[in-house]
Amino acid sequence: MSDLTDMLSDPDFTTGDYTVTRRSSSVSAGVATLSTASTFSTGAASLQPLEGADLQLVPEGIHASNTQLLWTTATLQLVPVPDLVAIGSETWRVVGFKTWVGFGGTHQIAILARGATP
Repeated sequence: MSDLTDMLSDPDFTTGDYTVTRRSSSVSAGVATLSTASTFSTGAASLQPLEGADLQLVPEGIHASNTQLLWTTATLQLVPVPDLVAIGSETWRVVGFKTWVGFGGTHQIAILARGATP
């Protein structure tokens, strides 16, 4: 099998190029506040339904019907503030991810949840 990056650029597998908003936070007097935000692109990525063993990775309190997996070569973050991913007109929040090394590269499989953002 070739590099997963090749597969992500295959139109049969790629579902889009998504915009990610990364917010930074600061702490003053023990209170965290959101400060600046920046955006970047995932590049070619694949959005897939969450199923099987991956459902066990969904944090408690998040309904499985409001979750998806995003396969990407972009580095997404969960802490200190979760990244937000724009999919169509909706904003999805990174609630988990696993880094996968293989097939010639390092990739992330992010678990996204639709709904309220922190």
